Amino acid sequence: MTRAHTAVALAACVAVSAETLPSRNYSLSGEMLDLACAGTRCAASLGLPGPTGYSKSLVVVDQASGSVESTYSGTPVNRVAWAPDGKTLVLGGGDGSVVFWRAEQGVLGTAQPGHTDDVKGVAWDAAGKRAASAAGDNTVIVWDAEEFTQLYKFELADDAQAVAWSPEGSLLVGACQDGTLTVWDADTGALVQAPFEAHAHKVTDVAWSSEGIVSASHTVKVWDGATRELLATFASPARANSVAWRPGAAMVAAACEDGKLRTWDLGRGAERPVETFASGDAGWLLLSAASWGDGALWGGGSDGVLRRWEPVVGPSGSSPTPASLTPVPTAVPTATLTPTLTPPTPIPHATTRPTHAPMTPSPQGMTLPSRNY
Repeated sequence: MTRAHTAVALAACVAVSAETLPSRNYSLSGEMLDLACAGTRCAASLGLPGPTGYSKSLVVVDQASGSVESTYSGTPVNRVAWAPDGKTLVLGGGDGSVVFWRAEQGVLGTAQPGHTDDVKGVAWDAAGKRAASAAGDNTVIVWDAEEFTQLYKFELADDAQAVAWSPEGSLLVGACQDGTLTVWDADTGALVQAPFEAHAHKVTDVAWSSEGIVSASHTVKVWDGATRELLATFASPARANSVAWRPGAAMVAAACEDGKLRTWDLGRGAERPVETFASGDAGWLLLSAASWGDGALWGGGSDGVLRRWEPVVGPSGSSPTPASLTPVPTAVPTATLTPTLTPPTPIPHATTRPTHAPMTPSPQGMTLPSRNY
């Protein structure tokens, strides 16, 4: 790293000593249960209390405008994942169903036979030919995504909480209620790694990239994808409910129960988060989902707001971007920081696009939202 790059990196670290606030807020109807982003769209599963019980549905949202492009309400949707083509979604149902769906075509098929308990995790292989689901009936199932038939069924000792494919699509890792991880060969159905204790508490989520396997619980841990050797343990002030690798980088994001997103970087070798993203709301918020999209972080939780954050710190090996250089919409003017400014009045969420006013930074150097919907 050159001296200039070092100076930029130090500036970026100073800039994120305060928490980064969202650049966009999109208010959706209901509690956000899961979130997946691909291309220009985000798919979110939503739960909404009603007179006949707790209903669950899916919405597909345009990332630029926040408008809802399409909806699905055929089965109660717990979990959602985009296929590599960015067109097809696999939906894990609260009734044990696994549904393959496209916004433009509707339901393509329902996997049979399904689970006997609610689905808690879904994932696609790299080729988009197979999907996997993890459910409360203690099973992980591999599905043919074209014939909607079962290929393999794996038994666990407790509720299966999440599932993820290896980058090349031949292996599958399952996360369990009892804190263990298990690895199978999805091509042959053979057991590759017997259940091993990954966490002292329930594993809430798991993700796999070329950098390794990341698992979420009261801590966030990274494992070697080949040997399952523990590479890093990241402490979190609150339990992580969802984890996601930044595409092409050794950076992990986690959505936590204290309403904040945090990122850690393997390349920096630090246990503390390199950046913390806050909602900007004074009330309590449980974040349930995190997803990378268009180079930004997206997250959602109990208040039903889809938020977009602009990371200030880039992954190790690249030049971090200081907050002052983060792109903002042309309709929103930027302001020069001064130490005597008073905190801004919070802007409540609105159902229509508001008129943008010049942003006033807080004394702590926090970046305020550029859009509130």
